[in-house]
Amino acid sequence: MRAISQSTGVVGLVLNDLPLALKAGNIPERTDANGNKISVVKELENLLIQHLKNRGETADAVEADCADGVLDGGVYKGRPLNGIWATAPYLHNGSVPNLYELMKKPEQRVTEFWVGNREFDPIHVGFDTTTGLSKFNVNGSDGKIMPGNSNRGHSYGTNLNEEQKWQVIEYMKTL
Repeated sequence: MRAISQSTGVVGLVLNDLPLALKAGNIPERTDANGNKISVVKELENLLIQHLKNRGETADAVEADCADGVLDGGVYKGRPLNGIWATAPYLHNGSVPNLYELMKKPEQRVTEFWVGNREFDPIHVGFDTTTGLSKFNVNGSDGKIMPGNSNRGHSYGTNLNEEQKWQVIEYMKTL
């Protein structure tokens, strides 16, 4: 990994676009501890070849050098739920305003709500969405979901009954 840090690249950048990684680093060679000149291009090429061998040539193989050393089957590793009550809006794009909406079936979630209000809603666990600086819209003027604004993902727990959903929300408030 030393060559990557020397060229100020990151593993993802190197593996996706080696020439761009080299250009970003702009270091044609480096000097090792013994004073020998080493081609960064050759070193990165060797790292890439080794990485691909380690992957076993499967596109969905998991990086073996992840921080915790645990292979996760190539799935996104979610963050811990500690403090989840204080991190609205939810999903990667902020398309779900509160935990109550997150517990709904994706097709039943609100498709527009006000954002920019910092007043906490302790019931639904999120920010007050009745007023704000601007509206977040899942759908465009044509009624279709806008690219990047979908709130249809993550349907875990949506089959619980209302009482069970509220119990989960109350539990998440304690984290």
